[in-house]
Amino acid sequence: MTSTSPTRKKRRPLSPRAARAISAYITLMLVGIIVVGVVGIVIGWHTRAQERPVHGWTTTTGTVVGVRNEAVRDGYVYGPIVSFVDSDGNPHRFTAPTNDDEPTVGEQATISYDPANPAHAHDLSDSGTNWLGPFVVGIFITSFGTPMFGFLTWIRIHQRRRNRLNQPVRPASP
Repeated sequence: MTSTSPTRKKRRPLSPRAARAISAYITLMLVGIIVVGVVGIVIGWHTRAQERPVHGWTTTTGTVVGVRNEAVRDGYVYGPIVSFVDSDGNPHRFTAPTNDDEPTVGEQATISYDPANPAHAHDLSDSGTNWLGPFVVGIFITSFGTPMFGFLTWIRIHQRRRNRLNQPVRPASP
């Protein structure tokens, strides 16, 4: 009985130049993935910080005096424009971070502001979870990309060592 299995063509090995190009491309993609993950973490953490009181800042009550709406893919997000009076009696306005819920004009808001520069203020009324999505996605992407980058680096180091060991030894010249 003879085997009737088709014969496979043997693939030519990649040239060193093609292998380096593929390796560089994969490395660049993994670095891009890690950067996207870190950006997600930073955005999430920054949004969370905007919703928490800052040590040394003054807390007061403000009023929503307007709403800035912004169209997004599945509807709108709303940024309340908040007015408050600092400890010296000076009025200030700022736009709080956007949220899915439309605030009502005249609604009270808890404000934390820097007494040295009242223009730096945070609306503490919205203690939602807007920060959680980008933060968790960033953690997930980074935790995937970083080990893959480390594994690729480990492979490249061991390939270089193996290539150096397989090179012929040149005799010493007199």
